[in-house]
Amino acid sequence: MLGQLLYVVLPVFGVAAAGWVFAGFRRVELGTLTDIVLYLAAPALVFHSLASRPLTAGAMAAVGGGAVFQVLVCGAVAWSVFRALRTPARGLMLATMFPNTGNLGLPLALFAFGQEGLAAAVIVFTAVTVVHYSLGLMVVSGSAHPAAALKMPLLHAAVFGIVSAMTGWLPPEPVMRGLELLGEATVPAMLLSLGIRMRSVRLRAPGRALLAVVLRMAPGLLAALAWVHVFGLEGPQRGVVVVTGVLPSAVMNFVLAEAYDQQGEEVASAILLGTAVSVVVVPLVLATLV
Repeated sequence: MLGQLLYVVLPVFGVAAAGWVFAGFRRVELGTLTDIVLYLAAPALVFHSLASRPLTAGAMAAVGGGAVFQVLVCGAVAWSVFRALRTPARGLMLATMFPNTGNLGLPLALFAFGQEGLAAAVIVFTAVTVVHYSLGLMVVSGSAHPAAALKMPLLHAAVFGIVSAMTGWLPPEPVMRGLELLGEATVPAMLLSLGIRMRSVRLRAPGRALLAVVLRMAPGLLAALAWVHVFGLEGPQRGVVVVTGVLPSAVMNFVLAEAYDQQGEEVASAILLGTAVSVVVVPLVLATLV
């Protein structure tokens, strides 16, 4: 299992490192790359991922509800801690709330729990995506008005993807293939942007980044265990919900923090530290499930 996890994690570090090296000898306009991800590639990925897989209301409620519960619990705990410390934390709040359910969560679910686990992980990814680009966007923007979230193509893509999956209606095949092609650029573009940004990162407050990692995983795991116990989840669905609790922070958190100028360096540090910690933590959790 550790070898399978490294098979997923090491390429993540590798692509980010490529961006770091590239930024050392070429000037890169990071804002342009961020906009391409936010407004083109990521919406295509979200819609295609959701629309091309069947979803049921029951699975959305049981598995997706567990993922959303984790997000809310982690957010509440992190808000309390950062408030007590009297430190600004809009960016770090994102890093604690939203795990890497896409390019790390999906492969892990397939390796550990097979096709049934992958189907559950897609539901988790769907639920977290919708909350990420509604509540998460409000957190990082500092605006409580939902109009800010409604302007994001990512949220629209998630809604239309769910509708398409529930109704069985799909756009014409050439359109779906085009969306798939565009969406495939999302993960490498996000990782490259992370590596480019890390070129100028100065780890002046590693303690806060490490605190964000702890606040992501500890409350997340406890919330997941409570959810699967109360709702009686078993098998791959239980496994996916529990593993989601200890996934590291999503790369998209850095993209949003960068776009809104909210602690991009610290969020990047939390993502890298969390991914490194997950190499140890995730196998330990999986060992109790499989």
